[in-house]
Amino acid sequence: MQFKQKITLEKVTEYILYLFLISVCCFKGMINTFGGLFVFTSGALIYKLPNRKEFFKRYKYELIFTGIFILGVFLEMLSVDGLGKAYKFFYKNFYFLMIPGLLYSFEKEEIRKRAFYLIIFSLFMGIIESFRIFKVVHKFNYGGRVESFFDIGRWGSALQMVLLLMLPSLRKKIFLIPIFILGLISLILNNSRGPWLAFSACIGVYLIYLLFYKKNVKTVLGIGILSLVLLVVGYNKSPKNFDKFINRIESYKNIQNNYSNLGRLVMWKENILFMKDSIKDNKRAFFFGVGYDNDETFGEYVSEKEDYQKLDKRLKSNISFTDAHNMYIHTFVRKGVIYGVLFWGYMVYYCLRKLKERLWLEDELILGSLLSTLSFFICGIFYSNIFTFDTFIFFTIFLFGVNYKYQLFEYKE
Repeated sequence: MQFKQKITLEKVTEYILYLFLISVCCFKGMINTFGGLFVFTSGALIYKLPNRKEFFKRYKYELIFTGIFILGVFLEMLSVDGLGKAYKFFYKNFYFLMIPGLLYSFEKEEIRKRAFYLIIFSLFMGIIESFRIFKVVHKFNYGGRVESFFDIGRWGSALQMVLLLMLPSLRKKIFLIPIFILGLISLILNNSRGPWLAFSACIGVYLIYLLFYKKNVKTVLGIGILSLVLLVVGYNKSPKNFDKFINRIESYKNIQNNYSNLGRLVMWKENILFMKDSIKDNKRAFFFGVGYDNDETFGEYVSEKEDYQKLDKRLKSNISFTDAHNMYIHTFVRKGVIYGVLFWGYMVYYCLRKLKERLWLEDELILGSLLSTLSFFICGIFYSNIFTFDTFIFFTIFLFGVNYKYQLFEYKE
């Protein structure tokens, strides 16, 4: 007996989405390939909807992000870099064009469920790769920073975002606990301070939520006892490596002789001063930015300063002209004050609106998505994780959670 399933545009779009989700934590090339295909097939699918006006009306607040992106492409043409590099901003940020298709797909409960597990499966492949690198490259010698398919910083950022997405579901889906523990081990091996600070802060927020909002004292005590046991076991197993890990995390407080921290502070200061001076000296850069791929304008501004020339060589080696090491500052320098205010202003408004709407639903996937969103914002204080692959992961989780059970909200309201 043969079973035949009619191949439709909707089915093709669905399977392309699955391939994108499988690759989202591990394969950059596949993210671009299947993300691009998804834009075209989902766009055609939505265009064919008989009630597409209702669809656009229902998701008008989410689709504003796509509108801001399109505006960003035109503003890029007006930047210091000019028309020639606008295509790079478009190419690196086309995930905004995926928003309509993701919203349409995540309306279906079976796709949402599969999406959750496929994101976790993608993370699991990334975890296994990090263990392989720890064995082959680091020879099981803890002390360095272990990457995965992504570089060190992006892997840490992506890893902690998906772990937080999983966290509230662990009470009901205990079969995910082994993957969560493996993810924690990979995060320890990664040893990036920004992701760890973001992850720890969000764990704290989650515990406060459980204790004061849900009044779930047993779960908080359970998490506390488990954490204490893991710390004791970790210390007894390898005190030397435990101390290395703690010292690395605590080093963020050292701004006297830690060149990494000092370099980051210099980058923050110089990028802010660049924007301030641009009001008078380079209005084009102030309003429209230096351009997504323009390293020369800011580099010349800093390197010609006498204060920079006098800096210690070791400190200079920790200063980048291509990366502000803060996604908020980085956005304003690269894209200008018009795009920066529009994008981040609307992002804050939208997140506060959705937090007010969704939190009362007390759903694990919504709560996990909100925690993941918060961690992205915290991590962005230390990394320029905007216009990069971890932003693909962020927006996928972001839209996955904030619009989960959309119809339920509409009904109860």
